[in-house]
Amino acid sequence: MTNTNDLLTRGVKEIVVKKNLEKALVSRKRLRVKLGLDPNIPDLHLGHAFNLRKLRAFQDLGHTAVLIIGDYTATIGDPSGKDKSREALDATITRANGKLFLEQIFKILDQSKTEVRSNSEWFSKMNFLEILDLASKISMEHILSHETFRQRISRHQPFFLHETFYPLMQGYDSVMVRADIELGALEQKFNLLTGRRLQRAFGQKEQDVIMTDYLLGLDGKEKMSKSLGNFISLRDSATEMFGKIMSIPDSAICHYFEMCTDMSESEIKEFSKQIKAGEGKAVKIKLAHQIIKIYHSAGKASQAEQEFEAVFSQNQIPDKIYEHSFGAKKISIIGALIESGMIKSRSEARRLIEQGGVKIDGEKVSDENTVVNLSRSKVLQVGKRRFLRITK
Repeated sequence: MTNTNDLLTRGVKEIVVKKNLEKALVSRKRLRVKLGLDPNIPDLHLGHAFNLRKLRAFQDLGHTAVLIIGDYTATIGDPSGKDKSREALDATITRANGKLFLEQIFKILDQSKTEVRSNSEWFSKMNFLEILDLASKISMEHILSHETFRQRISRHQPFFLHETFYPLMQGYDSVMVRADIELGALEQKFNLLTGRRLQRAFGQKEQDVIMTDYLLGLDGKEKMSKSLGNFISLRDSATEMFGKIMSIPDSAICHYFEMCTDMSESEIKEFSKQIKAGEGKAVKIKLAHQIIKIYHSAGKASQAEQEFEAVFSQNQIPDKIYEHSFGAKKISIIGALIESGMIKSRSEARRLIEQGGVKIDGEKVSDENTVVNLSRSKVLQVGKRRFLRITK
């Protein structure tokens, strides 16, 4: 994605101000390109990776990547597009998630050329008078022009004062790092433009803004989201990635090629022809290889394909699966699912059992009260792709 035209068009919905940005890119100035990520969850997914890959492209052109870990903004949560307040996160959680973020981020970015900042660096040091001074830089008229806040008011849904600080905080990050460019999703437009307002208020040159499209989830309909469970995590193994990619509908394949790979427009058009000719599976396999080699390796992609064919085409159990010991001869099926970490809640476990998505040694579990006898090891399966050997 080091081609400048691709950089400004591929997956890009809007640029403010495009002429300024194009002029800056042909100059010899090293630009400071900012991307902020809130560590409100431990996993980054392919949707997040799109802008990280844009940021890497700027690095490859010789510019400075400025990555903001929003450990303070994450305690509020971006209200954009939300009809209710996000649950407040403890700072210890955001710090722990931030460390996990970096492990995933540097699968994409060049660590030696990345400036990593946490916005706690400045927000944790501000006293109340300094907060009031920052708040005085943006009018309430501007804040209440935020579409999300307007909608909540019109629907008589509450929103709270601390939520109005989110765009102010994201914008102030741009001031503190003197950003020349900021990357962000189109849905963050209000916050991104607030950064320009604050830079102007602090006597800085206003950043140009690149607003990007979102990646569809595995269902090919909704935005990729951890809360919807339709995501591919950057922490997924090559085998997990392969299986998930093979589950996307044919209608989303070219979208994934555009958003998740460096395949050219002409190559993607050729893939579209192949899909229309009924070769969707073969094209998806190519897609899986392209994505997995970015986050793992080409060799791991080939191994994952072999595993996929063995498990799903020949209905075999994978050769290599993790093992979990419970220290007991018997355990309830719901206890096994939760304690092993395969499922996070009892309600999710019950739902999967009701849907026939849980198996022991290949046999569907239909009763949520089932007790598993661990006198010998068994294979616990969740869905089509997740296997775990369980022992006493």
